[in-house]
Amino acid sequence: MQELNHLKAEHYSLKTENTKTTEKLTHELQNNVNGEYIKNVLMSYFMTNDITVQNNLIRVVFQAMKFTEEEQNKVIEAHTSNNQGVFSRALGGLF
Repeated sequence: MQELNHLKAEHYSLKTENTKTTEKLTHELQNNVNGEYIKNVLMSYFMTNDITVQNNLIRVVFQAMKFTEEEQNKVIEAHTSNNQGVFSRALGGLF
């Protein structure tokens, strides 16, 4: 009977350890996948001059990185301001 109790306790311990390890590995895998996804999104962002594409990619980053509404507004405001400056400088040189 004592041996059975010992085996049950050992089984429970191994099961708990296995669950924790599985959760840790799942979390690490998810982070790795998200990291690769964000890397690809950022590469696309940096390699395009299309403002519409950039705006869409920024929203993808917001979702993937769980930006708060306040953080999103700050980024959108800065992005809009920066792009208006680029356009006005470019157009100013044409006229």
